[in-house]
Amino acid sequence: FMAATEALGAACGSTAWAYLAHCSAEQALIATGTDAQKDRWLPALSEGRSIGAALVATETGGGSNLMAIQTLANRKDGSFVLNGRKHFITLAGVADLYVVVARLSDAPESGALSCFLVEKEDPGVSFGKREQTVGLRGVSIGEIIFEDCRLPLDRLLGNPGGAMMVLGAIGNIGLLGSASMALGMAEAALNAATTYVKERKVANQLLSSQPGVQAIVGDARFELSGARAWLAQAAAWYSNP
Repeated sequence: FMAATEALGAACGSTAWAYLAHCSAEQALIATGTDAQKDRWLPALSEGRSIGAALVATETGGGSNLMAIQTLANRKDGSFVLNGRKHFITLAGVADLYVVVARLSDAPESGALSCFLVEKEDPGVSFGKREQTVGLRGVSIGEIIFEDCRLPLDRLLGNPGGAMMVLGAIGNIGLLGSASMALGMAEAALNAATTYVKERKVANQLLSSQPGVQAIVGDARFELSGARAWLAQAAAWYSNP
């Protein structure tokens, strides 16, 4: 996973970001889904027949503060009914499956947040504006709106009030994937710069022959080697906690 994300990051940050979101949704299912949920969604996600997106949490009033989430899930007639609006969601309108964080109306504050599996075609799901981001413009980032979105009870992912366990499973993959993507992008940038200084001449001399330029490129290569070593150590810690 990390090698693939690094390779994608070197070629296209947007593709790497979309892949990372997709794998995060899969990891949420693997770590906390029931056997029935895994059987229903994992084969299509793993084979690329469906696209997954995680995490649908951010709202305008709370940013990264999960406890400020206002999207509400009411239990009604044997279903969960979602109402709320999410912003800055990766793959909004593109993914087939979303891991949505909402507040259970009848849960205590300490266990209020739960995660739900929501499909793109579920009634009551719509998509607002796409954000005009500065970078990563090849991946859709936008709004998701829930208006009386009725879900069967088996769409609850994990336990009631168990959002933090789901988020923990996603977060580990997200951190390793983001770092891998950044490493791939940095490697590609340095390779492009190295090629350039070997071709570009100033005062009839190659830039690569200048000690100052050599020092800059050497320092960058050293920093990348260090980043790669730290990432390998993080992967080892994740595999063998």
